[in-house]
Amino acid sequence: MTQKCALLKSVLAASMLAMGTAIAAWSQDPSAPTPVCDATGAQGAPMLVQVDGGFIVSWRDQRRGSCGYNCIYTDVYAQKFDLEGAMLWAENGRVVAAGPEHALVYPTQLGTGLVDDGAGGALVAWNDQLGVITHGYISNLTRDAEVAWGEPGVAIQGGDTAVTMPAGAGFSDEWGFAADSEGGVFAPLPAGGRIGRFDAMGRLRATWFEDPDIQYRVALVPALEPDGTDAVIAVWIKGNGYFVDSIVARKLVDPETFWPASPDTFDDLWGQVLLYDQTATFSAWRLTAVSDGAGGVIAAWVDNRSGSYRIRAQRVGADGNLPWGPQGVDVSDDITNANYWAFNLALAADGKGGALVAWNQPYDVPQVIKAQRLAADGTPQWAADGVVVANSTATYSPYLSGLVLATDGNAIVLYHNDSLDTGSRLIAQKLTAAQGEPLWQAGQVAYAGCFSTYYERA
Repeated sequence: MTQKCALLKSVLAASMLAMGTAIAAWSQDPSAPTPVCDATGAQGAPMLVQVDGGFIVSWRDQRRGSCGYNCIYTDVYAQKFDLEGAMLWAENGRVVAAGPEHALVYPTQLGTGLVDDGAGGALVAWNDQLGVITHGYISNLTRDAEVAWGEPGVAIQGGDTAVTMPAGAGFSDEWGFAADSEGGVFAPLPAGGRIGRFDAMGRLRATWFEDPDIQYRVALVPALEPDGTDAVIAVWIKGNGYFVDSIVARKLVDPETFWPASPDTFDDLWGQVLLYDQTATFSAWRLTAVSDGAGGVIAAWVDNRSGSYRIRAQRVGADGNLPWGPQGVDVSDDITNANYWAFNLALAADGKGGALVAWNQPYDVPQVIKAQRLAADGTPQWAADGVVVANSTATYSPYLSGLVLATDGNAIVLYHNDSLDTGSRLIAQKLTAAQGEPLWQAGQVAYAGCFSTYYERA
């Protein structure tokens, strides 16, 4: 099994999902997907973002081979392709970070974030890493694969071509990035619970906001105020996952008062809003959040506050109110045999103030993938405890990979299985917006071949 397969199938399937329908120019053979990279070595851990004119994907690449005993050079590459599946950048991708070069020190470069820059390019984040030692960088690839934050045409390496994070600070793939409305980005740092904002030229335009309660996982959701001012909503688990005190959110706005003469300071529109008013310590995992489309946020996670794990969701309005009540809503019934490391959760806005939620229930008998739609008031729209998207047999184990809102307003769930009968397959299923009924019979096979299971989620 190679990770190269994971890259090729993820790009094809995710592209089909984002468009809501298959493009005729794309390969229709699941065993021979449209190639993105065919270089030597392993390629894996892909990240995909839709941009103006197509898609950009980044991945970890080991084409340079050995760097010594028990060491393989791991670089970050990226590729852009259009809606027809044509690759627009250099064959096998454009190098983003390859160490040790220039300001980079270590042989391992790990991509940790990828977001649309609003102009056909992408903002890329990565760590220069050796074991637990990390140093984070973030830079901008333009729509034509040039480096916007430094000398055009060269590999992004750090220093002159990328923004260097504060000394000793690295990014975590458990921390999300959020693009602003002006080609910049809101970026979180685990060290000290910091959130900063960079402009389209890579300059820190708002000084680092610090909240020591931001410890484990944070989701950032961009918001635009009525006067056009950029804001960001941060949602995080207050604790380490195993021992959680609460799940909170706060909304920060950049008043853009002093910029560009000097950095701005974030204003706190509302902070420490409790998404769940707890009475005892509990465990919580897989936090994710999306915009509610009205200046607020919808968040979902799994926790065991009732003694058994359940999927929970909460909405915070633009003014910090909780329209779904202080406890939020239960998306699922009790889930037995839940293990957070094998438990996948996906969330997507439904475009009407509500959300689509999908999750898998590992080690249940039978194993299932379920989905639910929540209305703008938090009311479940589909069957109680969600609709079953995929159901296991004795030789079939489904794992959730992704969830998107299709262009026709229906939901598409992406999942893969490990079957002794058919081997590994990546499958897409479309559910009706009204009742969550499956439209694609047993699902459309998007890829058949080798890939990791729940360790690489779309």
